[in-house]
Amino acid sequence: MLGKVYHNTTAQYNAYYLGSERLTAAEGKITKASPDDYNHILTLFPSTDTTFTTQFRPELEEVIKKASFAIKKHPKSKWTSDSYILVGKARYFLGEYDEAIRTFRFANTSSKKDQVKYRAQVWLMRCFIAQGDYESADAVSDLLKKVKLNKNNAIHLFLNRAEYHLQQKDTALAINNLKLAIPIMKNKDYQARARFIMAQLYQATNQSKQAFEVYNRIVKHNPPYELGFYSKLNLGQVTELSNTDDKARIEKYFTKLLKDPKNADFKDKIYYEMARFALKQQQYEPALEYLRQSTKATSINESQKAYSHLLAGKIYYENLQKYNLAAAYYDSAVQIMPPISVDYQAASERRDILKEFSTHYTTVQTQDSLQALARLDSASLNKRLAAILEKRAQERLQQEQQLKQQAANQPNQNVSNFNSGLNNPGNRRGSNNSNSGGTWVF
Repeated sequence: MLGKVYHNTTAQYNAYYLGSERLTAAEGKITKASPDDYNHILTLFPSTDTTFTTQFRPELEEVIKKASFAIKKHPKSKWTSDSYILVGKARYFLGEYDEAIRTFRFANTSSKKDQVKYRAQVWLMRCFIAQGDYESADAVSDLLKKVKLNKNNAIHLFLNRAEYHLQQKDTALAINNLKLAIPIMKNKDYQARARFIMAQLYQATNQSKQAFEVYNRIVKHNPPYELGFYSKLNLGQVTELSNTDDKARIEKYFTKLLKDPKNADFKDKIYYEMARFALKQQQYEPALEYLRQSTKATSINESQKAYSHLLAGKIYYENLQKYNLAAAYYDSAVQIMPPISVDYQAASERRDILKEFSTHYTTVQTQDSLQALARLDSASLNKRLAAILEKRAQERLQQEQQLKQQAANQPNQNVSNFNSGLNNPGNRRGSNNSNSGGTWVF
């Protein structure tokens, strides 16, 4: 009896407890370091991409070491199966899904404690989802419908099901599972994040009223700063516009966000959302102007500039049919956008297509213009050529004045403007005069 107490106590406090604390710390670091892209639906779980999690390998291997001590030195203690769960979680965060699955399966079959078995099954489901093995994930989910889970296991199960349905493009069922998870979550920050994702899903499916209610609730409950800021920002997009007064109120709301000193690092995103709001009203020129402001604003998130270029490209392509400009903005977006971005592949393909199309389009336009000129008599031709040269001279003078003004406003920075990059040799590929982000703009 005394030996059993010894093994249980030693396994718990000298191994399992220390391993659990290290795993909590490592998971916190991974969560904090996982990049959030607020231009898309946030992820429910932190990244397990090995190119990203490699930096946390020492901490996770220490978790495995501590948990393995309990397994090897105290195999008959009541903390053995819990220790296997720790090992499985560490393997999961390292992206070693096959090893993690074997570990969770063993914990499930060997444990004498029901909730530990269910915890192993919940994590099995998460591993299957991460692998894209949806059939196995679905089977585990069905199995867990027949048992009674404690709150912690229930939260993870509902979040797993939400993730499963998100990957299956079933937004309604994802929202339903988030609704089940949120009320029983103890961690207020995680709860706010889950609510934000639910609001994003409502917004993405044009359920503006529900999205407004959720964003508003987040703002009122003192969330982490970024979640609060983006909730306020998205409130403007989901507010129903019934008359011109509503439009003026939202524009005033965006202006207020811009003036708040605490939002200084987020001006690029605010201008971007103002552009989206203008685009919603089919106001293309104001939208493009806001995007110019967005790309000029300093930011803690360099990738936002790529999204601003991308949206400008879409406006020129889809709404204004100015294909040369569309090609230029798509090219700038691809130059800056991280290759891991979900938009990178589509943007890159459209950039290549537009580049080729705009070349042919320019050739056709040029030939049409030349043939039209060739049909003119000498007097008309000279008059037309003089008008073209005068227009070119005025455009060149206007551009030079604009560049001088920018140089005066930003004396310590390289001059790079959203539009002037089209004709500025210093912004061409291979030039030494690069923008502040070290990327080529047009």
